Amino acid sequence: EVDAQKRPVRLFGIHQDVTERKLAEIALEKSEEKYRNLFTLSPTPMWVYDVDTLHFLDVNEAAIKHYDYPKEEFLAMTLRDIQPLGQNGEVEELTNALQADLAHCHYFTKLVKKSGEVMEVDIKDSVIDLGGRQARLVIATDISERVKYMEAIKEQNVRLREIAWIQSHVVRAPLARMMGLVDLLKDY
Repeated sequence: EVDAQKRPVRLFGIHQDVTERKLAEIALEKSEEKYRNLFTLSPTPMWVYDVDTLHFLDVNEAAIKHYDYPKEEFLAMTLRDIQPLGQNGEVEELTNALQADLAHCHYFTKLVKKSGEVMEVDIKDSVIDLGGRQARLVIATDISERVKYMEAIKEQNVRLREIAWIQSHVVRAPLARMMGLVDLLKDY
């Protein structure tokens, strides 16, 4: 309150201890920073995309380095842009499945780098709430080398089967007949 000359005479107010609320805000900020660092500094490519539009909302450094897109270009793209030609139908199928409220998904697909190189990828995909908007967090592990290695093992197994067949039918059978004849000649 002020007097007739506009000088303060009395002061009214409420004092409230906000220590707990302030400590909770600080803890929340630290937690958010910790999880933001987990995303940003992860050595595995990760991104967040909008479920409705399929636009990238955020990408980490590993994704930028692995796919060779600058961050600004990545954020101007959609999931369809990193799919090999002819696989957009798979994106639509996957999108429909993801919109069916699957909280966590695990699947294998192919993605394309900026250079055009197609790679096999192991995807782990989870729903997150991003400011009231439904988004998905993706962890994408390049398994191209592993897939090539497995294919090489399969090819080698086919060749080994052929060698085993040759050994048992082409070499061993005549040899067994000859051994039988040798035994007959000895006995004769």
